[in-house]
Amino acid sequence: MKRVLLVAGGLIGLVLMTGGILLAYQGDSETDGRRVVLPQLQRDAQDTSPATKPAATVEPSAGRNGTTDLTTGETTTEGGGVRFTFDGAPAQPEAFYWMPGWDVQVHSRSPDTWETLEAIAAQHGPNCEPPQVSHEITEYEASVFRCRDHLMTAINASDYAMIYLTPPYLADFSAGEAVIRFDISTLMNSTRDWWDVWLTPYDENLTLPLEDWLPDAQGEPRDGIHIRLGAEMQVCPRIIKNHEAVESATCQGFVGYDSVLSPDPARRDTVEIRVSRDRLTVGMPKYNLTWDEAELGGLEWTQAVAQFGHHSYNPRKDGAGEPGTWHWDEFEITPAAPFTIIRADRRAVADESVVRFDAPAPANARLRFSGIGAIETSFDDGKSWSPAQRQPEELHKAEHFSAYWTPIPEGVQEVRFRFKKDDWYDGPFLAKDLAIWAKQGT
Repeated sequence: MKRVLLVAGGLIGLVLMTGGILLAYQGDSETDGRRVVLPQLQRDAQDTSPATKPAATVEPSAGRNGTTDLTTGETTTEGGGVRFTFDGAPAQPEAFYWMPGWDVQVHSRSPDTWETLEAIAAQHGPNCEPPQVSHEITEYEASVFRCRDHLMTAINASDYAMIYLTPPYLADFSAGEAVIRFDISTLMNSTRDWWDVWLTPYDENLTLPLEDWLPDAQGEPRDGIHIRLGAEMQVCPRIIKNHEAVESATCQGFVGYDSVLSPDPARRDTVEIRVSRDRLTVGMPKYNLTWDEAELGGLEWTQAVAQFGHHSYNPRKDGAGEPGTWHWDEFEITPAAPFTIIRADRRAVADESVVRFDAPAPANARLRFSGIGAIETSFDDGKSWSPAQRQPEELHKAEHFSAYWTPIPEGVQEVRFRFKKDDWYDGPFLAKDLAIWAKQGT
């Protein structure tokens, strides 16, 4: 689709990180009954650093088995809002992929990494020591973890990888303005490792929203707002209308937050996003730093799914730096409209398999997951099958994962999946990060 860049009053600071990516598919996948088994990538010697300690002991499926109390610290706030504090001081990094109520997408593009991620020296040690000490992560479920009363995301890909965290509340600006706040660490380890926030209408949300020039996923949602950390530590928005992205002409893209603070992996500072149908403000109020006050011209939507992302795009390429850990805390949405997210009993399936969800589907629910291949679902234990519905996407690259958003009958708790060739793409296949969403609230 056509892309528009509006420039006014200085450098926007948009850095296009390009590079050749060759994706090779090797062999067929197998399954161990819970997760896809594919060839494991060995950790490259250059990943080892003197500060790295051995991998922490983490049970990837602890949240599913009920052996760990994964609490998000959810509380209500004035003005009809919600806050998540993630308080908790575990003795070791606590895998948080299965955090209750939230949708979590952990994605790595290369099929060689669908079972085991490329190793990363994630900040905080194996006993939750300060972030100057690290522990190794290769498990998907451990790439989102808790230590010292806050949440971390850590991921590394020599190809492309991303994590999205989605709370079960919509930012509601139907009566005026909604405020989204979160605390985030400020040390940027690589210009090719960054965080972002997507605000998208509920019915148009994508599991893996991404700029369409990047080498993964299926592009941007039909409508939305994208706020992204740039290579110069600036935070600028783009407005997406009918898959056309417009860079804000008013963002101070030449002002990085390092102009007002010393970047730090331990200290977390508040980023604030204010949105109404007509106006968007992005800044760090504590430091009197406002990147943008953009005029929106009257959005046609008044509630938004909020997705908090972490991206890794070959972070060591051309000396850009090292794979990073981002530290998150104090997520707040005001006012907030609740919706339901019901998680599955496993992270991924790769053959004809049955997935059981934590509760039956409510009325008017959708089955939501990331998938590759032409995927069919059965809601009656294989008696009948129908194609799973993709979200309307900007692109359709058969070799990329798509966002699936298919109606699921009320009361269904088990879903059977099967896969077949999609256009020229004949495998491997995968459906992952599965959940049931319903808008009527929890």
